[in-house]
Amino acid sequence: MDVRSVENVGGYITKDGSLVKEIFHPNNSSVKNQSFAVAIVEKETKAHYHVTSEEIYFILKGKGTIIIDGKEKEVKAGDVILIPPKSIHKIKKRGNEPIVIVCTSSPAYSHSDTVLVE
Repeated sequence: MDVRSVENVGGYITKDGSLVKEIFHPNNSSVKNQSFAVAIVEKETKAHYHVTSEEIYFILKGKGTIIIDGKEKEVKAGDVILIPPKSIHKIKKRGNEPIVIVCTSSPAYSHSDTVLVE
């Protein structure tokens, strides 16, 4: 059994500029095919896409605008967003508090699979 607390996980800055706390990843656990992380977006991420990874975002706190392949949608806590591979995307916060996102990625997140477009 492997149970972890987000408070005990160190963070790093991804290529898109968000602070990510990677809870489960093949590099730090026995998980094989995906990653599970919490991302904190203080302003906005850089537009990017993933060559092979499919992502799902669950907005835990905050509100903002998600842009996927040029289409914009307002999002808030409780919303879940599917981001297919090769879809150019970014998220911008609205309001005073950061956006906190629970993010899954399959295959697992990697810098080499992330392509910046701005």
